[in-house]
Amino acid sequence: MKAYRLAKKLRDSGGELPAAVLAPLDFTPSATAISWDAAPGPIEEALARELDSMQFADPPFKETLVVLAKYDARVLDQIPRLERLDLISGMQSRLFNVFDRLRRVNAPVNAADGAEAFLQSLGMPESG
Repeated sequence: MKAYRLAKKLRDSGGELPAAVLAPLDFTPSATAISWDAAPGPIEEALARELDSMQFADPPFKETLVVLAKYDARVLDQIPRLERLDLISGMQSRLFNVFDRLRRVNAPVNAADGAEAFLQSLGMPESG
């Protein structure tokens, strides 16, 4: 980004780019990354057990939320291996957000109940 900004600044001012700016950067990408093929860790295993045993009404996007929760758990399990402990708090917040969305609907919402019941299940006031 630094090279891009310098090049843009030079172009805008009508200057020429030095050869050093045009040379490719020499860096080695990190070999440490999240392994989606890794065996589940303790957080993901606990989450899977709990999700399997839960009896909750189907909230909107339930399947997607469950997948997101499992991905978040996978990342949380691997953060210590990545030596990026600064990511834990944010990933925990994301996981708790998914939990909140999964438990938002206390009763199944069907077409007969309409939007009013859905809004009530979210704790929102009735319209009208």
